Order: sequence, then C-alpha cells, then structure tokens
Amino acid sequence: MTNQSTYFAIAGAVAGVTGAMGIIAGSFLATLPGAGGLLGLFVLSAVLRTAALLPLVFVQEQGSVSLGQLWRVLFSVKQQRVPI
Repeated sequence: MTNQSTYFAIAGAVAGVTGAMGIIAGSFLATLPGAGGLLGLFVLSAVLRTAALLPLVFVQEQGSVSLGQLWRVLFSVKQQRVPI
C-alpha cells in the first residue's frame, strides 16, 4: 500500500467516524428540552461552521492576493465612455 492510498484510507475513515458522531450528537441535542429542537441545532451548526472558517484568515500562500487588493480590483471598475 502506498503512502497516498494510506492517506485516503485514513481520511475516509476519519470522515466516516466523525460523520457518525455528528449524527449521534445532533440527534441527542435535538431531543434535549432546552436546546431549542432542530432550530437550535441549526443555529449551533451555523455558529460552529463560521468559527471553523475563521482560522483561514491567517493562511498565507505565495503569490496570493490580499482581500483588500481583491476588493479594490473587483469594485474599482471605472465606467468607460464609448463613442457612438
């Protein structure tokens, strides 16, 4: 077995186990009286997913463009005058 296939096997196993754990935890939380049912579960999911995205702000890549530079390029479109 090569290193790449080992990596994919481990990634698949981790995804399967954590997916099962998420289903079990979600069903448990949805049935708790003080958790707010499914609405509370969706709110908790949204908060945790947003929190999981925050560390991506600190990722640096060579040749990457900062968000400020991208914003200026995308929204600094000047109107061109086309002669009729």
